[in-house]
Amino acid sequence: MIKLQWRTGYILGLAGLAILLFRAAKDIGLILFISLLLALLLRPVKLRLARRFSAGLASFLALLLFVGVASLFIAWILDKLLPGLRQFAANVPDLVNPEKISLWIISLDLPPELLDYANRLMDNARDFVINALQSSLMPAIQALSSIVELIGIPFITFYLLRDGHPLKELAVAFVPPVERAGLLEFFDAVAEVLGGYIKGQVAVCLVSGVSVFLFFFVTGLPFAPIFAALSAVGELIPVIGPLSVSVFAVLFAATISTQAAIQVAVFYFIMFKLSNAIVYPNLIGKAIRIHPAIIMVGLLLFGSLFGALGMILAVPVLGVGRVALERILPRYEILCKEEAGKQR
Repeated sequence: MIKLQWRTGYILGLAGLAILLFRAAKDIGLILFISLLLALLLRPVKLRLARRFSAGLASFLALLLFVGVASLFIAWILDKLLPGLRQFAANVPDLVNPEKISLWIISLDLPPELLDYANRLMDNARDFVINALQSSLMPAIQALSSIVELIGIPFITFYLLRDGHPLKELAVAFVPPVERAGLLEFFDAVAEVLGGYIKGQVAVCLVSGVSVFLFFFVTGLPFAPIFAALSAVGELIPVIGPLSVSVFAVLFAATISTQAAIQVAVFYFIMFKLSNAIVYPNLIGKAIRIHPAIIMVGLLLFGSLFGALGMILAVPVLGVGRVALERILPRYEILCKEEAGKQR
């Protein structure tokens, strides 16, 4: 009989604990997860500073640098973005005017059967995007006001930065010595995956947001900061997020002119292709190393179970799951061979 090994049981126990935490205390789970991602994002900065300063001071300076950049970004949001954001979200149905879209479709001079299909397709797309924006954008705005819950993030991030290695040693202190090296290696592999993910995700969001802002600014289309922010946030949900934002942008441009709609559609198509072919594989794909088909299934599954939050967490969770399976399944293969040899 194959016995459950320490490393396998430990990894499965951690997975169960994480699921239980997100089920019973989702806010605490999110705070811990965000703190972990921030610590991994700032770790290279802390290591550079640690060459000249103590670990504690280097961690504090790295966190202070991040807080400074984040404060400037929040100030920009409050000054440029937030005043019109609520009005924009509330007036989405008016901005995407069904009558204007119908007139635009008619101007394309399509055959009757295609015209009817195009009208139905546009109506469905408009309803989908409006519902998605109203259900996800407003909670995101409200989340910015939850300062009391978020205030613990910098403190937890600081201790993770300063005491990352001692905390790992403490986590495996009760494990048999022969198993500790394997578990520490597992923690390092998880940190590598999550660190690569968060750094790549930040870069992808910045590339998308800046590209959209420049395009809207150069072409003279309104709401450039709004669509730049939507595109950046949409990148948190692979494929589905950028696609939803692009459909909404095309529908909005169609209310201005046919030429604007075509320009926006071509721009998003090119950006979508470049992102999938170059940006995403190089910045995030190398860290996660999961087939796109599995990512799509994971997005749908996590979205069905946990909503928009589940879709955002799907990719890093799948990456950690891959690391865990790589360390569990080979052990069982070896154990099965050993068990078969004993039975002979």
